[in-house]
Amino acid sequence: MGANLEVKDMDFKALLGELSSGRVDFVISGMTPDENRKKEVDFSNNYYKAEQAVVVREKDKDKYKTMQSLEGVSFGIQTGSIQEDIAKTIPNAKITGLGKINDIIMQLNSGRVDASIMEKPVAEAFLKNVKGLAIADAVPDYQEDGYAIGVKKGNQEMVDQINKTLDRLNSEKKIDQFVSEASDLAAKK
Repeated sequence: MGANLEVKDMDFKALLGELSSGRVDFVISGMTPDENRKKEVDFSNNYYKAEQAVVVREKDKDKYKTMQSLEGVSFGIQTGSIQEDIAKTIPNAKITGLGKINDIIMQLNSGRVDASIMEKPVAEAFLKNVKGLAIADAVPDYQEDGYAIGVKKGNQEMVDQINKTLDRLNSEKKIDQFVSEASDLAAKK
């Protein structure tokens, strides 16, 4: 495209506002193109579909074998995320919304929250780098269409360019590699 890529790290809940205002050109952040978001932004083709995982302190792993066992538990959840929507379906869940996964991991490790729901590759990356955490046997029953790249409404040229690049990356089997590398980088911050 003849452009230099500048990556900005920001809270998930701020992404759509930054996109709509024109301060960023597109959003690549595990964003599911749900009906509400489609009203605000345009999306590329889906590029990835992640499993969800429940992360708990290692000593509590056996307490949470089913989603029902999470009723009434305190959760650290990324604000504005699909995981927040999942947590809201758990009866009597106490949800602490946070902007970044690193902050959620700190809250979990310090005992301020009992669990979190996050993408499984992200959870696995954090477990490699943070001692004392585990993935519970409880598995969120959530079906999604996958993740897409958000683009300012009406910028079809950008969507077309992104789709062309995604097609190439998919044919080269690069997406899973990128997800793994990005998850590892995020966990090391």
